[in-house]
Amino acid sequence: MTVTEDIIDSLGQQIVDGKYLPNEKLPNERDLAAQFGVARGRIREALRGLSMAGLVEIKRGNGTFVKHPDSWVDSTTVRWAFCETGASMEELLVVRDVLEKGIYEQAYNYCNNLDLECIQRQLINLQDAMPLSVPEFADALDEFDLAMAKVSRNVLFLRLFQALLILRRDKVEEILAFEGSRVQSLRLRERIYVSFKDRNKEEALEAIDDFFAKARSFAKDLPNRN
Repeated sequence: MTVTEDIIDSLGQQIVDGKYLPNEKLPNERDLAAQFGVARGRIREALRGLSMAGLVEIKRGNGTFVKHPDSWVDSTTVRWAFCETGASMEELLVVRDVLEKGIYEQAYNYCNNLDLECIQRQLINLQDAMPLSVPEFADALDEFDLAMAKVSRNVLFLRLFQALLILRRDKVEEILAFEGSRVQSLRLRERIYVSFKDRNKEEALEAIDDFFAKARSFAKDLPNRN
């Protein structure tokens, strides 16, 4: 078990056991780092894992808060997602293609006006994150995509996607470090939102196909960019 997995397991168990109650704020990163005897970066990574698992919500500038148990993913799934899988970029893109296409299509079928408002808020947050650091922009991407998974109204889609968010994170940040990748990521989500608002399913699916075609091309070119 890695240090990050150990922190996730320990903090997650404390939340499950009721040491921290729903809506309660966790200790700040500095205090948690002192508690576990690790660098703050390890705490930040563990909190991100707990966030993707639905146990906590990270509110930028306000801290980290415990979420309601209905949104939790079991700790085994979280630890598995943080283990080294050895998956290649291409393998990850294949899984993302299949899973995220399914999520977007299901979300389109169930999306209502309240969902559109939520998606729009996440899109605005993503636009605002354009000039921020790579991790902060990646956080905004995760929140947008997680909101789409919730709109799908499918618990299995949501649980699988929460694990995928953890699995894809390092490679997403690697890609986002290159010029043009943020714009491409933002444009896809903008196309998705507009197609949902206009009730244009064909455009939504076409946007997803275009995105993954470009993502594969970009991934193949990564060695030449390094």
